[in-house]
Amino acid sequence: MTLSQRISVLSATGIFVFATTLSAQNVPPQQRPQQSPQPPQQQLQQPQSEPVSDAEVKQFASAFGEIQQINEKTQQKMVSTVENEGIQVDRFNEIVQSQQNPNQDAGTSEKEMESFNTAIQELQVIQNASQQEMQQAVIDEGLTVERYQELMSQVQTDANLQQRLQELMEEE
Repeated sequence: MTLSQRISVLSATGIFVFATTLSAQNVPPQQRPQQSPQPPQQQLQQPQSEPVSDAEVKQFASAFGEIQQINEKTQQKMVSTVENEGIQVDRFNEIVQSQQNPNQDAGTSEKEMESFNTAIQELQVIQNASQQEMQQAVIDEGLTVERYQELMSQVQTDANLQQRLQELMEEE
């Protein structure tokens, strides 16, 4: 898998929001934690890109690799958790979609909903632990979470930075 494919995959999963294939968005609205919206001026401001040193590229590359491994491990745990509750992942996703779309009925039995709700609770615990592990991986590499996020955004749009990162990752 090329660097740009890995970045796309990780970006698609919201890597530093730490969403995985079964993210918190899949939690029924009544079970979701409340989030405070950002003030409008913060949402409109685009931070200016700081120059990226070679040391930061190395730190980012190392953290990126760690986060990728954590993400893969987390996804495996989540799949196992859902299956251990007696639900196939496809069926789980179908139930999630039906909860997000009031016009769609998944036809779930009471027992199936109990298993689903138990799985959701367990997935939240797994996701929270994964988020903490990913944050620690970034910190252990000498970056702040905010700087990692800035670098991730830059890597997605800056071909030169992508090339620098690709070269570094190929060396390892």
